[in-house]
Order: sequence, then C-alpha cells, then structure tokens
Amino acid sequence: MEIYGIVGYPLEHTLSPYIHNRAFKENNINAEYEIFKCKTAEDISNLLRKQKICGFNVTIPHKNNILHYLDKISDKVKYSGAVNAVKILDDGKIFGDNFDIDGFTESFSKSQQIKNGNFIILGCGGSARAIYYSLASNGAEKITISARNIKKAEDMHYYFEQYFPKVIKNVTSFGNISFEAEKCNGLINCTPCTMKGFEDTFKFTIPENINKNCFVFDLVYIPQNTKLMENAIYLGLNCKSGLEMLLIQALKSFEMWTGKIFDLKRMEHYLKCIL
Repeated sequence: MEIYGIVGYPLEHTLSPYIHNRAFKENNINAEYEIFKCKTAEDISNLLRKQKICGFNVTIPHKNNILHYLDKISDKVKYSGAVNAVKILDDGKIFGDNFDIDGFTESFSKSQQIKNGNFIILGCGGSARAIYYSLASNGAEKITISARNIKKAEDMHYYFEQYFPKVIKNVTSFGNISFEAEKCNGLINCTPCTMKGFEDTFKFTIPENINKNCFVFDLVYIPQNTKLMENAIYLGLNCKSGLEMLLIQALKSFEMWTGKIFDLKRMEHYLKCIL
C-alpha cells in the first residue's frame, strides 16, 4: 500500500484525508492518506527518515521551511517561495510544487478580475505567498499586505520585487486597512483568524468604508461561513470560502501523485454532507 498524507500543525481541521481517501477508493488505488502532525522542521526530517511516503501536502506552518528538504521545485515554487504539495520521485528525489496558486486563481477569478486590481492580503505566511504570486502574475496593480509582523510583510514584498517590480507594494499593521479599503477590489484572508479554534487568537473586522465592489475571499473553509464572510455579507459584499480552492489544489495534488483525477462537483457535495 502506498502512503500519502498531510504535514503540518495543528491538523484537527483538515479535510484532506476525506478527499484523498475517497478519491483513492473511487479510482481503485491501493493507497492511504494520513495525518502527520509535525510541529517543527525537525519533525518533518524525522518523518521523512522513518516513514516511506510517496507524497504529501504541506500546510501551516511549513509551507516555507519545507523548501530545505526538496531536491527539485516547480517554477511556481521558485517564484512564490512556498510549497503545498510534495512528491517522492522514482529516483528518491523530493519534488515540490504549489497548487494553492492554481486553486486560488481558478476559484477567485470566477468572481473577481485580477488584472489591474487593488488587493489586500491578510497575513504573510506560506499561503499568503501563493496568493501574492497569483495576483501579481495575473496583472494586479497594487498589493497591500496587512500583518501582525510588519518586518516579515516587508521582507515578503522585497522577495517579490525581483519578479514583479511593477506591482505597487504597501504594508499595514494587521487590521489597519481603512485607508486602502476604499479602493480595494479584493480582500483575501490568508491567516487562521477565522478558523475553528483560532477565533480568539487575533481578531479582524472589515472597515465600513470598504469599496462595495470589493470581493472577500477567506482561505479558511471550516466553518463554511466564517466570521469574516458574515462580516462581508453584513456590509453587502460578495464573498467566498476556501473550500473550492482546497478541492482544486487537492485534485492537482492527486493527479501529480497518481496520474488520475476525481470529479470536483461530486467531491464538493461529499464534503458538504460531512461538514
């Protein structure tokens, strides 16, 4: 039996095992998708040394530091500096890709045009890097990072300056986006602040002066209607959770590992039934 899984911490919220184990079953693949709780980079090293794994997804907090364990990377990883899917190749080399980028681009673009837009990203971790790359590579005019760690946000802008020098770059403290909100076309939450179990960690409220045509996208998918989405709906804004993005990146991860695919709509219906 082949072993796949997800690496990160915490992992109580993840739906990935439900998706992939069902997909394995539907495709008659003798494989299992497991949860690998790795709190530190050393935990990842120990896992790779002890466990024979064919591939895995990467989530908080390792989308950046997993790079140290990779032998080969895709261009998306090179330009974003973040990883969310790993495959162990036949020669034992470890390859990393980032399908968060594909998932966000496809899901977000259904509701809001990216080209020439003005966007606010909440957070500056690995997921934020994927979203930044997606926005910048699709022609965003301005990107503001709102984060608790201003230095880390500035470093992220500096990293992307080499690839996207034309993008207008701005940084604000977390939640202090009132000035940018008036002209914002999209607000994307890349923090766990709306995730179940993280609600009291740090709080964010959409300013009432926000552009009424701003589209709010929350990468969190549990709960299905997050506090951020409820806030957006209250202000008359259109919004979407990260469930579709999750499914698209899962599909692409599954295809990379197995060469097979699964039906997105049927899988989405399955997940909504168990949520």
